[in-house]
Amino acid sequence: MCERSDCADGLMTALPLDTDAFEIRVTNPLTTRQVFLKALPKILKRSQGTLNTDSLRRIVVHQDQVHLDPDRIAAFRRCCQFDGQADGIPLPFPETCFTPLMAEAIVSPVFPLSPLGIIHLRQTVTQQERLDPGSRPDARCELVQMRDTERGIEFDFEMQLSVGDRVHWSGLGTMLSRHPQAVSRRRVRSFERDPETADLPKTIITVPADTGRQYARASGDWNPQHLWKLTALPLGFRRPIAHGMWTFSRVAALALAGVDADTPVTAEAAFRRPLFLPSTVECAAFPLHAGHRTTPLAVHQVRTDIPHLTGQMTLRL
Repeated sequence: MCERSDCADGLMTALPLDTDAFEIRVTNPLTTRQVFLKALPKILKRSQGTLNTDSLRRIVVHQDQVHLDPDRIAAFRRCCQFDGQADGIPLPFPETCFTPLMAEAIVSPVFPLSPLGIIHLRQTVTQQERLDPGSRPDARCELVQMRDTERGIEFDFEMQLSVGDRVHWSGLGTMLSRHPQAVSRRRVRSFERDPETADLPKTIITVPADTGRQYARASGDWNPQHLWKLTALPLGFRRPIAHGMWTFSRVAALALAGVDADTPVTAEAAFRRPLFLPSTVECAAFPLHAGHRTTPLAVHQVRTDIPHLTGQMTLRL
């Protein structure tokens, strides 16, 4: 039975998933090219935002011994100017390990939506215990919830990196397959700053045109909408857009600049509007330490005040 409730975008209908899970075990993760080739038949058969209600199953993807590559971590630090958690792994980085695992689920025969036009709405990440470059934790990625909203079908992927029976890092990514009619209802709105962000230290950042390509080299996410104008145009963007997780990582770097790699920390972010490249943005966050354990996070466009990201981070001391 579906359950209806209020949400930020109006009414929401929960779509229960069958308890019988579709299991996928990954040895060699799909490349971006392989993802698009496997996605194409599903894209041709089904429009975005259209749900196949005959296939509402949990999907669980496993990959053992995921390599946390020191070279990629170093590239990630350079791209996001991430100096905190030195000698460990930047809090947002492990999410990059799950991009191919989520892709495996989305192009699988039981995923009930088109792979076309999926949008990353929200992300939470938590480091419970330290991970180090070069370590090889086991990864588990599960489709755990789906909801029908006014904008489209939302769905949640739960992520875990574990060593033995101990979870070291976890996350929850919320995605959206937008209803076609929701696209036509989009409109320009005025934006008001959250009063909680008024007193945050602010840093003006110039975001270069090649940021999407830099982040792709560090993360392995070569989605064409982030790379060049010619590859972004067919996907509905007039210019390439920054990865949402780059935006999150860039402001998280300000909050975690003085935090060591052993400190448990959790953060959540909502991706509000695309960040077109190149751009100039204002990132706002308090530097966290033992005496100041929580900060809002915010990224706005300097010229128009459009919000790209809002969120919060907390040290779990």
